[in-house]
Amino acid sequence: MLTQRADALTGTDGDDTFEAPVTQNETGSGALANTFETGDVLNGGEGNDVLRADLIATGTIQDGQNGVAISAETNSVEEVYFRAQRQEGGDVSTVDAE
Repeated sequence: MLTQRADALTGTDGDDTFEAPVTQNETGSGALANTFETGDVLNGGEGNDVLRADLIATGTIQDGQNGVAISAETNSVEEVYFRAQRQEGGDVSTVDAE
């Protein structure tokens, strides 16, 4: 399970699933935050590994505007599933999938 902080997770020799839900942020404001974000490093290791991430619009705390694309690092993660959610008329997250 990913957190709102930069995660460095390594899978096992088997099939692993990395879950990245949207959660309430840690400030206690009730606002939502992605757990799959820039700074995360996921290494699936052996087996068939999966990343499942729910995403909301990425923004900056200072101005509420869209932030840069999510640029996490994944290695040996064979399947990736994103579910992008947005409010009507709002923006969605972008992922740098270089």
